[in-house]
Amino acid sequence: MIKSRITKKELKDGYNKIVKAGYCELQNLLTASPARYYNCGVYGWNWDAYEIETSNGELIAVCTGYRGLVGERIEGLEQFEKQAEAIWNSSEIYGNKLVESKKILTAFADYIVNNYKK
Repeated sequence: MIKSRITKKELKDGYNKIVKAGYCELQNLLTASPARYYNCGVYGWNWDAYEIETSNGELIAVCTGYRGLVGERIEGLEQFEKQAEAIWNSSEIYGNKLVESKKILTAFADYIVNNYKK
């Protein structure tokens, strides 16, 4: 999938739930989901946005990067990153890793929906 450029306003208008994390903070968890959007400015790249689907089909956005991040910071995201890291560092074949990683990603999205204050 080719990433599309997006503004903060467009991202906010497009998603009811947006969470943010620092650059590479969720690198293992987001491996199974390519970035959908990116944002850049006069100083270069600012952030990427990932579209994640919950178990009931709701779409949320995860914004990761260096500056100008959009969204709310939610506690407890580290547990999902650790689970994904264990999967990607295991000796399983790639296809199995991808399936298991996507399950964790869905659980992550469900966690966000259940803990989002907006």
